[in-house]
Amino acid sequence: MPEEGNVVHVLLHGNRHAARDGGVSPQLVGRINALLGMRRKNHVIEHVYFFATDVYPDGTRATDFVWERLTGCGFLPEQLTIEAIADTTHAEVQAFASSRERKGGRGKVAAVTSFYHTWRCAFLLRREGCDAKVIGARSFAFRDLILELPKLMLECTPAGQRLKEKIKARSPRLAA
Repeated sequence: MPEEGNVVHVLLHGNRHAARDGGVSPQLVGRINALLGMRRKNHVIEHVYFFATDVYPDGTRATDFVWERLTGCGFLPEQLTIEAIADTTHAEVQAFASSRERKGGRGKVAAVTSFYHTWRCAFLLRREGCDAKVIGARSFAFRDLILELPKLMLECTPAGQRLKEKIKARSPRLAA
């Protein structure tokens, strides 16, 4: 957790898996709650970034849900960059690094995701030049935990990177 009182730019990760009723992902709700918990612990959050393209079976767009939840909890519109432009963790991290740089972002950086996702998120942020604290929300679905293991291997190990390059060379559509 960043030190109390630090100015923080926060990347909030999406989660495309719906709740059992087809609504907003419980993982996304848990991540938002962790972000709000940072604020309650006297962290000065200068800006929140959310880039996921998630749309749930009940028609709820994750961008709309995050906007309503954060503005309803006192975040000002100018403190939020919420755009549906990324459909992978890597794309979210790239959009965050680019957007933060355009805004002249200074200060500490944090990312809020689910606990099982922290290693890959931290690795991708470092690769984009962001030295970030990654906060793991206590939210997950077993399937997400299982799916994270091969993603971690593919994106964060030399062997995985070589395999990903071979896949990309053979089928660019699969490598995205």
